[in-house]
Amino acid sequence: MRRKSCKISKSSMVSLPDDVMTEIMFRLPIKSIIMCKCTCKALRDLISSNDFVNLHYARAKPCILLANHVGYEYVSRFMYLIEPSNMNGMSCISDDYCVCYVDDPSKGVNMKLDTKLELPVYDDKIVGDNGDYVIVNACNGFLCFHRGPQTYIVCNPFTNEYIKVPSPINYDGWTDVSRGFGFCPKTKQYKVVRWLESMDRKIPVIAEIHTLKVHKRWRTLVDTPHTINFRSIEPPMYANGFIFWVYRDSPRSYCVLSFDLEVERFRSLPKPPIDSRYTEIRMEMIGDRPSLCARPSQFKIDIWIIDDFGGVSEHWSKYASIDIINKIIIYESKRQKWRSFKIYQNKLEVKTTVYTPSFFSLKDAVPGANVKSIDWFRIAWKEEVSSFQEEVQYQIFISTLWCH
Repeated sequence: MRRKSCKISKSSMVSLPDDVMTEIMFRLPIKSIIMCKCTCKALRDLISSNDFVNLHYARAKPCILLANHVGYEYVSRFMYLIEPSNMNGMSCISDDYCVCYVDDPSKGVNMKLDTKLELPVYDDKIVGDNGDYVIVNACNGFLCFHRGPQTYIVCNPFTNEYIKVPSPINYDGWTDVSRGFGFCPKTKQYKVVRWLESMDRKIPVIAEIHTLKVHKRWRTLVDTPHTINFRSIEPPMYANGFIFWVYRDSPRSYCVLSFDLEVERFRSLPKPPIDSRYTEIRMEMIGDRPSLCARPSQFKIDIWIIDDFGGVSEHWSKYASIDIINKIIIYESKRQKWRSFKIYQNKLEVKTTVYTPSFFSLKDAVPGANVKSIDWFRIAWKEEVSSFQEEVQYQIFISTLWCH
């Protein structure tokens, strides 16, 4: 079937100044922007310009990236982006966080699963099965994920570009147990970190790092902490040039570890004032400061924030204690993080991560790298058989929800 071309008259485009057109684009959902990008050269050039790309990301609101959870850490390569405009029944009460609630908790919250994405990887050697992907974390609109211990990918699902990170060495008797992805604002470099644990528990753990494009191989980091319990480590979080992990170091206490992407050094933060009563600890961000969200009970979330981060008086202080009976709690500042949903009737468990979409190109972010891409017309919004049904209002029940 031949695709009809969409023509926009020159007069209609000229009649609107660039700043007006840009403002219109800013107000559109991400899917609509991409559709506009595919209509004509004028809009494509506008949306692809550096000014638009940078301003769009600066004004972009955090969204929820939702993927079918197929077991352990693994998710399907098919995902949905849920934008704030698609969230019904929610009411923000402050600039720092939103308390979102419904009149009848049994009805859940309606979210339209509309913008469907696919991890933009089309190399048969990488694609593999549909359900063996692990999302590491997001940074500047880029997603890092891996398949097994030797396949790491950095991609932007909205530009359809991806980079395959050089495979690390596979050491006999060692297991890839945790990882992180981030950006160094000073050097403008993106880096991937991974932790390795020996089958012999007497041997200290090691950490390796790869700088995209700059190095062909992974490098072993010096001064790696040796006492991390990877059986209880939580997923990483990136913010402002640092990667953070939180883990339980004993039955009664937790530790927070940061990694400075500029000097490539780990540092333990002061121990947060939480004990064995707390469950489901998450490292998050409030504004530009690291924070912890933890549940002392089924119906409450306590939030601590670290003051004077990196300073001499660095310490944790309680930021909020939120009653979550009959409520869904969302923290909305720069990022959000929702951990696990269940979709009513279909009984599907899905993993979610906070993701702020961007139009940043990997070709610009990592100059000279072997960036691969595919034409939008070949894959834009294609209909694939997946675990979800499109254009349906689902009732979402939150089994675990975290602020960011």
